[in-house]
Amino acid sequence: MGIPQSFRYATAGGIVTLLVEISKNNTLCKEKTNNIDNTQNITLSYTINDEQNNTLAISKENIIFENNTEIIRYVKLPDALSQGYYTVNVMYEEDELGISSSNDFEVSYICITCMKVESYILFGLLLFAFAASIYYLTKISITAKLKDRNLREKHVKIN
Repeated sequence: MGIPQSFRYATAGGIVTLLVEISKNNTLCKEKTNNIDNTQNITLSYTINDEQNNTLAISKENIIFENNTEIIRYVKLPDALSQGYYTVNVMYEEDELGISSSNDFEVSYICITCMKVESYILFGLLLFAFAASIYYLTKISITAKLKDRNLREKHVKIN
């Protein structure tokens, strides 16, 4: 199980993306696979723990997999999470035997990689509007100064 590098940061109430890989190379999976169609129904448990190993959220799902399976899951984080480091665990459990994997992620108030595409577009448009405003204000100011200088030069030549 892994969390892609670009998704290791989140905000409270946000989403953490998990890449869960299940392989029948695992001894436990080999022993439990005896179906003719070579598929297996398993239960995956997801937990989110804080730095003191307190469990903050639990979720379970049943999946059917065949040979090697890679699934992407989006885990919704609780809204009440404070800033800090957290661990997400994925466990495959059957008959008191378990296989688990965990990965860490960070929750912060501001998360650049957590923004939606619309936010990046809006930010880009605002940045463009700001740059265009500065350009035109500078151009207007220079034009006004040139006109003022030309008027003074004409006034001086007349006298």
